[in-house]
Amino acid sequence: MVSSAWLHAIGESPSIRTTGFTPVDGAVYLLAEGWPTPVINLVAHQGQARLIAPAFDAVERLALFERIQGWPSDILDYAITLSLPDDIDPDPETCLRLAAKQLPATLRITARDRAERERRLRRAVDRVSAATIAARSPVPQGV
Repeated sequence: MVSSAWLHAIGESPSIRTTGFTPVDGAVYLLAEGWPTPVINLVAHQGQARLIAPAFDAVERLALFERIQGWPSDILDYAITLSLPDDIDPDPETCLRLAAKQLPATLRITARDRAERERRLRRAVDRVSAATIAARSPVPQGV
């Protein structure tokens, strides 16, 4: 999963870009380079890619990669959502607002899919944030 977080934007490289849909372009490249299947699948489905794929005519290509759900996906979406330039405070609310603005209004994504993507990203961020806070809490005495 750490590899997926490091590699999530690899599809943005001009030398790798083929479809213009970063998750699929990155996954196709990693597949050709022999990366482990779980890493490839996480890169392909990052950031709730299935909700954005129709705007890039990439639904069929994305379907070639297995969608991994649960903690691995949530942690990757959390890491991507909270990765911002150094001059921005990475609090979850700011990051979620910026993630919503990353998709241009001109991109042909339905309002329903935009809202669902935001809801799912928020759920991932909230879930990972809560687990992180719980992990830092001391274990109660006598348990």
